[in-house]
Amino acid sequence: MTTTCLLMLPVLGLVAAPQEPRKELLVRKISIADGTTSSLRAVAQAFDKENVPFHPIAYSWEMFPYRPEAKFRIAYDDASIYLQYQAHEKYLLAKCDLNDDACWPSNDSCVEFFVSPTSDNHYINFEFSCIGYCLIQTGERDPENPQPPMERTRFPLKITKQVKRESTLGDQTFEHKEGDFSWTLTVAIPLSLITEKDGSTLSGKTWKANFYKCGDKTPVPHFVSWSPVLTPKPDFHRPEYFGTLLFR
Repeated sequence: MTTTCLLMLPVLGLVAAPQEPRKELLVRKISIADGTTSSLRAVAQAFDKENVPFHPIAYSWEMFPYRPEAKFRIAYDDASIYLQYQAHEKYLLAKCDLNDDACWPSNDSCVEFFVSPTSDNHYINFEFSCIGYCLIQTGERDPENPQPPMERTRFPLKITKQVKRESTLGDQTFEHKEGDFSWTLTVAIPLSLITEKDGSTLSGKTWKANFYKCGDKTPVPHFVSWSPVLTPKPDFHRPEYFGTLLFR
């Protein structure tokens, strides 16, 4: 979600109660049938075979009452983090071309994964449009001074192409659509883009993360999170509100 959009939002309260605890979940290790992620269908099959559960993305701000149905599931192996998002919504937009090196997928129908593998305020944001456009940024956000501007480093297209994506909507751009839409996005993120450590060491580790659904420029904008972000207005870049991932 862009800084410009954040600055334009008025101050209102959260739908979620302030007492709501930050989320926590176990991340399971899975085995991909063909041993590769050349086909993300094998990843989806592994999710199903090993009964990896979905988790709802359901916390929003009352100034944005429209809340599409969205959920995700997550797993890992020694090479990658695997994500699968499912969304059911009334409005779709996918203007970011997969070969555009400067687009903002948060303006489209979008899902996001923000993750911090360390104990400091450094985190990486992975943002995906509904057709699989990928934005990756890295940097820090100080909870004691959370006001924009933020210093984020954007990864070039040659790096983001290492992240494998497959959407049931295909990969071609389109303008606004209104109706009754359901779509699934499956993603494989190389661990090398998140941590320099060997993936085999993830078992027993704890990371901080949050998962989001948004659509800044859709006909009815929405901003929804997995772990509650207790700010007066939508702000996904708040690592102090990240939930906990426990790798087992």
